[in-house]
Amino acid sequence: MESLTLPDTPRPPSLSLMNCVADGVEALARTVQAYAPSSKRYDQISIMEPELLEVEEQRRLLGLLHVSGVRTYGSGVTRIMVHSYDDEANLLITDEPPPARDLDQSIKNDGCCVC
Repeated sequence: MESLTLPDTPRPPSLSLMNCVADGVEALARTVQAYAPSSKRYDQISIMEPELLEVEEQRRLLGLLHVSGVRTYGSGVTRIMVHSYDDEANLLITDEPPPARDLDQSIKNDGCCVC
């Protein structure tokens, strides 16, 4: 199946991933990469119902996207921010790689989980 990338625009696009299922991390990563503009930069990438993905799967998705060169706006280490007020998580993919495994469950002062 051939896909077309999104054109580069003054503001990078946002992408929402829905109906994410276990064992589908590689397919999610390919989907994000397939729709990425040539700059490989998104404004944000959101996962709806992030609880459907285990922490290990979330970590793998971050790693796959980081290695492929996909980036989002944000700073600091590559991480997933889970919001307690809705059923959504944002992927923040920066130039800094995801943290080592032993840091996965740390909670930042802003209430976001670093995966």
